[in-house]
Amino acid sequence: MAPRTVRVRSAADLPACVRVLADVHRADGYPLNWPAHPSAWLSLAGLRNAWVAEDGGRLDGHAVLADVDDDGGLLAGRLVALSRLFVTPDARGSVVGTALVRTAVAVAGTQGLRVVLDVVEGTPPSGSTSGSAGD
Repeated sequence: MAPRTVRVRSAADLPACVRVLADVHRADGYPLNWPAHPSAWLSLAGLRNAWVAEDGGRLDGHAVLADVDDDGGLLAGRLVALSRLFVTPDARGSVVGTALVRTAVAVAGTQGLRVVLDVVEGTPPSGSTSGSAGD
């Protein structure tokens, strides 16, 4: 079996991403409200980068960086949100979340950007955002 990798998400990955997201939703209630168009939800406005984590061809995690509108504040144009971060229940405890977060932060850093975590108030904690980045 090939080792776990984090790579840029392709359009061909979206059906598998939606299936994994559905597993996470059933297990954790994330996202809080299931989107009418999950593929579009994963490809949110302002998307800069998207990654998947896979192990032996099996997708087990996802993350994106998207632009943040900070209304012309001090960090205008220099903030990105780490969003749509999730890890399959079966892959938790295997540093998938950490690998996705580190990849996103490293890429943002090479572009001179600062990362903030995109969370929704009232969202139940899931393995992808509680503890140690879903590990």
